[in-house]
Amino acid sequence: MADKREWKPRKIGVSIGRLTYIPTGSGELYYLRLLLNYQKGCCNYDNVKIVNGFIHKTYKEACYAIGLLADDKKFIDAIIESNDLASGNQLRRLFLTLLLMNIMSRLDEVWNKTWKLLSDDILYQKRKEFVLPEMSEMHCSLFQSLTPEQVDVYENIMTAVLSKVGASSGIASLLLLGGKLAHSTFCIPLLINEESTCNIPQGSLRAKLLIKTKLIIWDEAPMINSLRFEALDRTLRDIMRVESEENALKPFGNKVIVLGGDFRQILPVVKNGSKYDIVKATLNYSKLCKHCKILKLTENMRLKSHTSMQSQTEIKEFSDWILHIGDGDMELNELGQGMIEILEENLILDVEQPLLQLVEFVYPSYINNVTSDGSFDDGAILCPITECVDQVNEFILSLIPGSEITYLSSDSPCEPEEQENA
Repeated sequence: MADKREWKPRKIGVSIGRLTYIPTGSGELYYLRLLLNYQKGCCNYDNVKIVNGFIHKTYKEACYAIGLLADDKKFIDAIIESNDLASGNQLRRLFLTLLLMNIMSRLDEVWNKTWKLLSDDILYQKRKEFVLPEMSEMHCSLFQSLTPEQVDVYENIMTAVLSKVGASSGIASLLLLGGKLAHSTFCIPLLINEESTCNIPQGSLRAKLLIKTKLIIWDEAPMINSLRFEALDRTLRDIMRVESEENALKPFGNKVIVLGGDFRQILPVVKNGSKYDIVKATLNYSKLCKHCKILKLTENMRLKSHTSMQSQTEIKEFSDWILHIGDGDMELNELGQGMIEILEENLILDVEQPLLQLVEFVYPSYINNVTSDGSFDDGAILCPITECVDQVNEFILSLIPGSEITYLSSDSPCEPEEQENA
């Protein structure tokens, strides 16, 4: 009775009350409700978990012992069968889907019988990530005893010890082993001024990574505005103060940084900037330049890949000629302009059809190889003048009907600021 707060036996049936609905995703509370529909004469919570005289640790195990939960063999078989066609990453996605659906009765049993398949490529991924071909399962077992945050710190420290390579452009970062864009690595702001710093809080995981880092290599450095180097300098000075207060007074917080690149190549792009603005944005204009030690590469590694002495000689002569132009070792007028004498072996002379000869030189036997895969992958014709481009395109189209031309032009709709951050 409601007023006396007592149970009144039902006239029909054996139930004395109604259990509140519990959703299946409620964990142990759901399994407790499930047991209460079958266990009789229970006086406390431990009695509910007794099945055939044995007290189970959890309500879920008791439900499984009674037979209230379905067998997980079908899920185990699904993962095993998928292993023949799916990758390790796809298997883990399947397992994650089963977890989100909350349809497995005993997760530990499914995991114990399939974990080797689910983690089959983990060792390979860690070997590639840490650049440690000899890495074994013993090394990987270390992660099992760490918290997620400790794993992040350990991975960052491992990466730092092996050294990290940054690059100013996306293409350069792809060509470097373990390379990353400098903007993402150091959290450099896009809108920058003389007082900007990188978005790396003191004590963060990225800050701990930089503290452990022994060497930073920044490729294509001449392309970047010097304000970004100065922002990194201020950030590293602040971060490295935790190691020693003297680091706050040293360039880049006393870190060793290698800035690679060639000043003969493109300089920083300054939107609507004058010549003075561009020069002011260069690295050698920065106050950090006085702390730099200039080291020049003296050995052409490309020459070592050619066994023929004639090939080595030709490449060296061409390289010296290019460097001669880049260094400005020629007679120039007051505007910095001069005449460049092109080597005779680089010219097409005394031919009736110079464009045909040019195409034949870049794409040998192009008529016979036009349908072959990759026949045009190893060569390109670059034209600095629009009229020349049109002539070459029309000529190639006349030789190869149905072909298409891909333009690589400096007249790009991309704004200079976007080019700099690309």
